[in-house]
Amino acid sequence: MSRRTKFTTIAMVAVALTGCASSTTTGTATSTVTPPATTSTNTERPTSPPAEIPAGSIGGLMINGAPAIAPGLTRTFERADPDASSGSYAVVVRRLDGQLGTANAVISYPAPSNTAANDTSLTDPTGFTQLSTLVVPQTGGSILVRSASLDAQEITAIGDATQIINGRPVVTLPDSMAANYQVVAVGTVRPAVIHETSYGCDEVGEAATLTAHCYTGLTTSPGFENALYTVGFQPGPLVHGHPSVISTVGGGNATLAWEPQPGLVAYVGYSGPALANEQIAALARLAERATTISPAQCLATHPQIGQQDNSW
Repeated sequence: MSRRTKFTTIAMVAVALTGCASSTTTGTATSTVTPPATTSTNTERPTSPPAEIPAGSIGGLMINGAPAIAPGLTRTFERADPDASSGSYAVVVRRLDGQLGTANAVISYPAPSNTAANDTSLTDPTGFTQLSTLVVPQTGGSILVRSASLDAQEITAIGDATQIINGRPVVTLPDSMAANYQVVAVGTVRPAVIHETSYGCDEVGEAATLTAHCYTGLTTSPGFENALYTVGFQPGPLVHGHPSVISTVGGGNATLAWEPQPGLVAYVGYSGPALANEQIAALARLAERATTISPAQCLATHPQIGQQDNSW
């Protein structure tokens, strides 16, 4: 089986970066994130691959301390993509010492039609991290492996462990890999639903730094992570004990994103001045104030529901 491989490393300069259905949980709007006791890296393997997270089980993300919105207005939005399942599917494989943005691979199928012909190699002048792409041709399309901080041997082994079953990528880790890697998430590349909450930056006390528009988002992680390893990112601070990344994925000038749990990604973002250290610090403050809410609580905010293509 022939392969075309490109190892692409994107410079991560610190300031260079120029959403509800039926409830599965109830209760008060408190954070569902439990910080690890001594480390932010998961080193326990699940006994079986995770199931795809249903759109109806995704709640929302609110910023504590923001004022209630006036009656008749809305600040929450459900961005639904009814055709998401007709697009590419993805599997996220993570080395046991990995985290969001480090030692991960996102395997998607089918790859965009022009991917196999795109054979390039770039050099990162900063040497921060390596974003790599492996294309494995298959009947009816190609498997695309995007990765962060994995070497060529690891990426090739993950590609070799991938099969197409019923039109979807399935990664079966051999014994030689199972002790050091795990499948942490599966799902569509285009999220079936994105739940966003919109704020005036003055409402959350960050108008002086972020200016006008601030927002949060909660959605499934495979497509978000696939986009991270396409456009590039920089590491952010710990949020509720979890590593974060800063990028342009999610819109606006920048977002700061983390995983409240495997398979889900939460983010805060803004539209305003160019990203600098002051803006990163403000996003970190908002992220620490952010609280996940259940699907029922999300629905109770009466979100504005719209249909769209949720490509990142």
